[in-house]
Amino acid sequence: MLKKRLEILISNDEFLLLKEKARESKCSIGELVRESIREKYFVDKESSRKDALKKIASSDLALPEAVEWEDIEKHSSLPI
Repeated sequence: MLKKRLEILISNDEFLLLKEKARESKCSIGELVRESIREKYFVDKESSRKDALKKIASSDLALPEAVEWEDIEKHSSLPI
């Protein structure tokens, strides 16, 4: 149940665009605004993790050239 009221001022053009979007979406202007707020500021963490993983998987990441284990052993000061 909605309990808090929010009043904002917008231009007439913005109002007319929101009114049209609401009509197309078959919802109220208030619902459009609430949905936008949720999407912008209260993003589902699981969804954002999946989106980040998709971005990483689809990117052309520059990976270093393959390194031979023997080269690592030669240049390492740590006992192996």
